[in-house]
Amino acid sequence: NRVVVTVNSYVEHLNRNYRYDRAVYIRHGTTLKRSGVRESLDPPEKKILIFGHMAPHKGLSLMLEAFKELMKERSDVKLIVAGSSHPNFVGYIEKFRDVYIRNVEFLGYVQEEKLEGLFASSDIVVLPYLTTTGTSGVFHIACGFGKPIVASDLPEINELIAEGASAVLVPPENVSALKEAVKNLLEKREKCLEMGQQNLAYASKETWDKIARDYEEVYINLNEKGFKH
Repeated sequence: NRVVVTVNSYVEHLNRNYRYDRAVYIRHGTTLKRSGVRESLDPPEKKILIFGHMAPHKGLSLMLEAFKELMKERSDVKLIVAGSSHPNFVGYIEKFRDVYIRNVEFLGYVQEEKLEGLFASSDIVVLPYLTTTGTSGVFHIACGFGKPIVASDLPEINELIAEGASAVLVPPENVSALKEAVKNLLEKREKCLEMGQQNLAYASKETWDKIARDYEEVYINLNEKGFKH
């Protein structure tokens, strides 16, 4: 009777391409963690975080290449690769982990109770996606921790920015642009804090209690219209 999507434009996509006019947009949702904001304006070691289930479309290989270029210009940076291979791409991350790159640390799967420490200690979250399969869950998590974001310039990411989130966008598959975006942001600590605060404000609009109420409203409306389940 209803389909819920987490990208607003998908409502029109379903209507236009499948003649389905009962789709409802509800945001992805996130947990608000103000403790994730790194208040230090100039930490001695700058940490860049790429996080999630790794698969070819997540752009890990691009980020590793960009990081190697960044290391040629400054040595006070560290790339944290957190997460395991996507279930559809078993062993994907291992082929990168087994090739030594200076100042790159592979953490593997990170338990939920350790996420706060991981994000709190990171300066920038990168999402160098080649494409998206919907909205980015990692983008929403990063917003919940008040992190500045560098992401690929993709329609679904642009929708989040149009709704009030903040990110520096780069062309997908462009190693040089990715490196420059990260470098420039690392040099602008006040900008990082400003972006982090903006993303916290965005995350406050999609806390899980609000998302739950949105879903509840969908069910209540269905019940009031007498739909049988």
